[in-house]
Amino acid sequence: MNPTYRANPLRLLVAGGGTGGHIYPALALVRRLRQQFPDAEVRYVGTETGMEAKIVRNEGLPFVSIEAQGLPRKASPALIRALVVNGRGYRQARGVVRAFGPDVVLGTGGYACAATVWAAHQAGQVTVIHEQNVLPGMTIRLLARVADRVCLTFPQSAQYLPRVAKEKWVVTGNPRAQEVAGWTRIEGSQALGIDPHLPTLLIVGGSRGARPLNEAVTPLLPTWLVREQLQVIYVTGEMHYEGIRASLAPALLQHPRLKLFPFLPEMPQAMACSDLLISRAGATTLAEVTAVGLPALFIPSPYVTANHQELNARMLVQEGAAQMLLESDLTPQRLQNAVAELMHHPVRLQQMAAAARRLGQPRAADALLAVLLEAVHVRP
Repeated sequence: MNPTYRANPLRLLVAGGGTGGHIYPALALVRRLRQQFPDAEVRYVGTETGMEAKIVRNEGLPFVSIEAQGLPRKASPALIRALVVNGRGYRQARGVVRAFGPDVVLGTGGYACAATVWAAHQAGQVTVIHEQNVLPGMTIRLLARVADRVCLTFPQSAQYLPRVAKEKWVVTGNPRAQEVAGWTRIEGSQALGIDPHLPTLLIVGGSRGARPLNEAVTPLLPTWLVREQLQVIYVTGEMHYEGIRASLAPALLQHPRLKLFPFLPEMPQAMACSDLLISRAGATTLAEVTAVGLPALFIPSPYVTANHQELNARMLVQEGAAQMLLESDLTPQRLQNAVAELMHHPVRLQQMAAAARRLGQPRAADALLAVLLEAVHVRP
């Protein structure tokens, strides 16, 4: 796409935050937009207390904060205070929209997204929203009725939006998928300094870690490394890294086939050289594993809104791309049994990988960008 087809730079306003699942897809889309339209002008709207404040600023994007918070489900003084806060946030968002004058507004979920997309709709601006999970969040379900386009990561999400006209929604995938696709096993192994020919287990507890998962994994490391002769890439989460290091025997900690990280920026390379992933079932993880065709054993977090991670995991299980172990059933022995069942049957792993790839959208950023451009009648 050539930016010279527009007389003026494209102006995109992005709103999304609260969790990485709302933020990272938006940033992936922005990075792709800037590759195609180097002169595009972007503003990101979020809250000062959300993860987005730090993440977006570190990305080098202009960040505008507004006030926003969730609404308690029962009548209470807290509900009144929340309504007052969100009322101020809506007025702030309206001012941002008026001052920036975007060609299109993209909302990816979260409290700030609700105020911003609604303000843009009220001002007659073009609005596009994107849902990352199988079960759309409350913000997306509310905004779907007024947005010009509703972009979904998985077609299964449409059943939860029965009042949205079919011509309004489109399956684009998650833009993050495009950033992880394309690495080879050899390239990933070289990046992480591991043997590309050995069976490799990738364990990810999330950016903040998952204590129950870590408590089940650490007793199994000697089994996997010594008895099973596996390579293990273990991303503990920053919160638990030092505690896990201290709990491991020095010989195990220095084992040549163990790679221990608090956080791993090279996640695309790690996925490319792994045979099985053990992780939570967040939206970004689903986008990544389906983009690269990585079999997964999901342990969905039961602490998320509407238990949406379990729905995410079940969808991949039903498609033959993953297995699931509920946290309520998680023990080291059950985890070991599930891992052994898969790692000892490479043909089954191959079948799961193929099923994952069938679900993947490795050009998702391009697909979402095309929707945005169509919405404002920009043509390459």
